[in-house]
Amino acid sequence: MSAPLKLSVAVVPARNPQNPDFFWVQRNPVLPFMGRFHAFPGGKVDETDKNSCVFGSENQAQNKLIFAGVREVFEETGVLLVENNKLLETELQKARLKLLEGELDFENFLLENDLKIDFSRFLEAGKWVTPEFQPMRFEASYFLVWLSEKEEKQCKIITGELVEGNWIKPNLALELWEKGEVLLSPPIIFVAKELAKGSQNISQRLKNTPKILGMPGKRIEFRKGIQLFPQRTLTLPPAEHTNCYLVGTQKLSIIDPASPFEEDQKFLFEYLENLEKSSGMFPGQILLTHHHPDHVGGVNVLKERYKIPVLAHEETAKLLQGEIEVDQTVRDGEILKIDGFCELEAVFTPGHAPGHLCFLEKNTGTFIVGDMISGFGTILISADHGGEMALYLKSLEKMLTYDFDVLLPAHGGSIGDAKGKIKQYLEHRLMRERKVLKAVQKGSKTFTELLEIAYDDTPKNLWEFAKLSLKAHLIKLKNDGKIYGFDELTQIRKTNESIYSKLKF
Repeated sequence: MSAPLKLSVAVVPARNPQNPDFFWVQRNPVLPFMGRFHAFPGGKVDETDKNSCVFGSENQAQNKLIFAGVREVFEETGVLLVENNKLLETELQKARLKLLEGELDFENFLLENDLKIDFSRFLEAGKWVTPEFQPMRFEASYFLVWLSEKEEKQCKIITGELVEGNWIKPNLALELWEKGEVLLSPPIIFVAKELAKGSQNISQRLKNTPKILGMPGKRIEFRKGIQLFPQRTLTLPPAEHTNCYLVGTQKLSIIDPASPFEEDQKFLFEYLENLEKSSGMFPGQILLTHHHPDHVGGVNVLKERYKIPVLAHEETAKLLQGEIEVDQTVRDGEILKIDGFCELEAVFTPGHAPGHLCFLEKNTGTFIVGDMISGFGTILISADHGGEMALYLKSLEKMLTYDFDVLLPAHGGSIGDAKGKIKQYLEHRLMRERKVLKAVQKGSKTFTELLEIAYDDTPKNLWEFAKLSLKAHLIKLKNDGKIYGFDELTQIRKTNESIYSKLKF
């Protein structure tokens, strides 16, 4: 079930209608949602946001959105988009800091200083909905505001959630994105493209958000030449989708066409046909990160339809024998030349699965990491399904030796704090190992006894998952000579059955 939608608002501060540019901000890489991305000031609509202080409209819902937008712009840039503003700069800065600390009632502040919000300044600039695969989802209303000369000089961020803010020409913003130097979401790309054409009829053009396959914003291209196409799969909750990536600017390498569902397969076919008609792109090959069913469910139908080869690690090829024919094996360190400027290096990362590969796009530092890291939830290491904790930890350490700044996982959204997230995973697994060792030292003998100590921070309804990782930890500790015995609990019972087939959610 997709995450519920929350109302949010974004404001595009713009200047110079004759030759427009806009003020954008960069989100802190450590933020769990859209970390490292450049965006426009904005955020979710709070319960405390009112529809008062806005004049020029009887649309109370719209007024509340604009009120929230004014509050967010003031918090993030220091610009107060109101009429009759006679406050001193020092007074504005003091109010901004109090608002950021949660010590200022914004409505009372506006009323006490007789500050009004002019509805007519806020040009509607479209609505965008976060894709279903994201753990946090928003229905975002965009507005464009032309700033006065005084207001544009006031734009200044306070570091925290944001790390940077500056004025930029739309064409330069797009150039940086095409070079892979910035991460942009579809709304930002669209606004930049439209403003680059000039300001005439800008509101009407921005309200006409792009549609592919009749679905607004279906094309997700955070970096030029790397498109994300999430597909429904039977995977580990809370995830409901596996991310299929399309790499290239003409001949596409399709990574993990995952869905076994005919409807989702049809959507992918239609999307690919649309790309060919609109951009001349076409499928060239299929790349697999590993053999698990929630990553290969759509491989055969895609291969048959387009007569394209499947590439994977030799261990994956062995595990898929009789189900999917792998036409070419890929070695660790092999460079896969993709048309355009894309260049993928295959990085062998066993541990979650014996033949697991990550793919590093070397020109932009974008790491497509399969099931090594998750955008939310966790990664299961199951010895019965070919997983090995020691190898998984070594693979995480190996990943840190490469040059990259963003992770694109198979489940969930992109991760801007790329190396920080990998280090976090390592620290978490080692912390868990210490707790397992402590449970053994306390005399725990059964899975239940061990879980009660080593996974005391994990809800009991998830213990069936935890048991798999616990077993992997026990095997590693035994191989390291840190524990003895536990022969029954560490016995590996190889199975080709889906890792999720018998687990109850």
